[in-house]
Amino acid sequence: MSEQDVPPPDPGDEAVGYKRPPRQHRWKPGQSGNPRGRRKGARGFKGDRDRMLDLLVHATEDGARRTLTTQEAALRALRKKALGGDIRALDRVIDLALDRQTETEAQANAGDAERVSKEDRILLEQALARMAPEASSETKP
Repeated sequence: MSEQDVPPPDPGDEAVGYKRPPRQHRWKPGQSGNPRGRRKGARGFKGDRDRMLDLLVHATEDGARRTLTTQEAALRALRKKALGGDIRALDRVIDLALDRQTETEAQANAGDAERVSKEDRILLEQALARMAPEASSETKP
């Protein structure tokens, strides 16, 4: 066969370029782009953050040596800066206090919702009890 007898390749089928890899290097249908997945021992940021904040540190407060978590030591340092006049630290302490207040109010409102639903349940049961005798008398011919 000569070169003239070979049909030219279909340009739409073999287009190679930006976002068009050669056909032999494309993903097959159903093939995952990450077949092995994440390593089992790989740690995430949230887990590292939680472990770091739970680490114990030694601090001296009022002449006494105490063992605190990193989180508690950081909050005490922030409090000390805020009380010393650091505006940015004071702003952060105020934000933390507002977050705490919002969480407390949300918990209180959740208790109110449960109380209302109990009251509503009692009213519904009373209404159903009143309607039950009427429904049974209507079904009898």
